[in-house]
Amino acid sequence: MSIVLLLASPGILIVNDDDKTKTSSTTSHQEEGHHDKEGQSHGAEGQTEEGHSHEGEGQSEGEAGFASGWPTMIGGLFLLGTVATAPVYQYTNKRRQDFSVSSVHLFVALLALFTAAVHLYLFLEHGSLIMLFAGLGFLGGIGLFFVGINRQYLYLVGILFTAVQILLWVNDGMPHLGSFGLIDKVVQTLLIVTLGYLYLKR
Repeated sequence: MSIVLLLASPGILIVNDDDKTKTSSTTSHQEEGHHDKEGQSHGAEGQTEEGHSHEGEGQSEGEAGFASGWPTMIGGLFLLGTVATAPVYQYTNKRRQDFSVSSVHLFVALLALFTAAVHLYLFLEHGSLIMLFAGLGFLGGIGLFFVGINRQYLYLVGILFTAVQILLWVNDGMPHLGSFGLIDKVVQTLLIVTLGYLYLKR
């Protein structure tokens, strides 16, 4: 019996060694697979973060371009509106003897031209029809004033129209507050005050 055990023991040892080798090799393969998955996941995360960073850079560059281009665009639209309304003023001034324009009236016209230029610029940038109608409304008010429509009526309508623009801006979250948004609302506030002065003076 002891001889049989002695003869069988090397085989048992060999089998045990084979099992250990298989187990260790299986464990190593599992560890390698785990490391590969971790590498893939880290790579995917890196690509995602890089994509987000590039996207954020693109948005910041777009905002920077938008912020740097508005003075030129609004200034150009302001000059264009001035050139467009000047002939109407000249025509009415020559044709009507009772037509009189003071420095306050010209100040109101310049304020209205500026806020009209801002709204037309926003229409060109965003395609918002509300901005288009608002800009044309201010330009139309200037034209009607120079044509000779009842001024008291225009003063009152101008005050209400401008006040609605401010309320809509506040309700919309005060967009472009750090750039031309605040400037435009200061101009509109001056426009309301000046129109109110002309309305009460008349």
